[in-house]
Amino acid sequence: MARNVYMEELNESTYFPDEYAGIADNFFQAYRIESWTVCPGEKMRIKKNGRVLVCRFCGKTSEEVKFGYAHVLSELLGNRYLVSDFECDSCNKLFGGNEDQLSKFLGMARTVLFAKGKEKVPTFKSDGIRMETSVDNHGDSWLHISRDSASGNISYDLVTGSVKVTGIKQSYVPQAVYKALVKMALSCVSDQVVQDYRLGLDYIRGVGYEEAGGVFARTVIRYTFPPAFRYERPTVYIFKKRDPDALLFNRVFLLFALNYIYILPIPFDLEDMKHGGGSLELVPPPPIFTNKYHFPTSAILREIMDLSSLEIVKNDVDAIYISGRPGEKPFGFVYDNGTSGVSDRVFDVNDIERISIKRVLL
Repeated sequence: MARNVYMEELNESTYFPDEYAGIADNFFQAYRIESWTVCPGEKMRIKKNGRVLVCRFCGKTSEEVKFGYAHVLSELLGNRYLVSDFECDSCNKLFGGNEDQLSKFLGMARTVLFAKGKEKVPTFKSDGIRMETSVDNHGDSWLHISRDSASGNISYDLVTGSVKVTGIKQSYVPQAVYKALVKMALSCVSDQVVQDYRLGLDYIRGVGYEEAGGVFARTVIRYTFPPAFRYERPTVYIFKKRDPDALLFNRVFLLFALNYIYILPIPFDLEDMKHGGGSLELVPPPPIFTNKYHFPTSAILREIMDLSSLEIVKNDVDAIYISGRPGEKPFGFVYDNGTSGVSDRVFDVNDIERISIKRVLL
């Protein structure tokens, strides 16, 4: 665990893995923290007091359209209570379509990570596979994975000792997923800063700029951590470049949610557009933590995602891995559904009909 001298603006408990020291130096020399947003653990109280509300996305007022309380960060990521009064009901309904695409893109992650939506953890269903959760009488959470006997969704690697469970995500449109992320970014900047993103506001509302938006959507970085690790409440950091003349994106959005960190430059910044926008460089940040984690740094997956396509993605394979010990069978015993007892049969992955895993956080 490490920090550097450029992180003085961040909380003292913030750190990055030692192995990312070089990446951290490059990023924190180039960027400083501008703002951060943490989802509260209880309901917010926002008093309207007869104020005329203005939607930051479409510009209409409460004299023209209705206003409720909209989630600043998507509810499907675990945000229950962080809401705003600057998003009208019409825009909220419009953005719901992009959030639906984000939900499909996340696939089995929300189920595996026990992330509640409006009411409960969603069930993931794919051809031959079903994932759902439950809570037992002791308050322990369980993930249940069941499959059809003829399904090949569960496989076993003798070398690593791990079991792989695969499923097919629902079809989704990548650029709609990107718009959902950008909408969250533009919901987290201040009223003053959002004025620098008028084109971005039009873009997420579908008022053109898809081609330009596609250029920005090719530079999304995601860190993925083991499924036993999860951010209980989503958090956002927004960084601003230190040198106004540097050929870097002006602001970078970091979203900490589920077992991911999503990183993207906030697109259509007025300063960025002066430099041609897509020709600018994104300096990647390291994975940032505020709490201790208990898994090897080698388990952190870093990928650059291209979310620029407007075409529907079909048959996208999703997978989780249940770790075991190399050369050993992954389960301590085999349970026979027919006799309702422990079987003395030799473990065969093809016989598995159901796997139940108790949730343990790292």
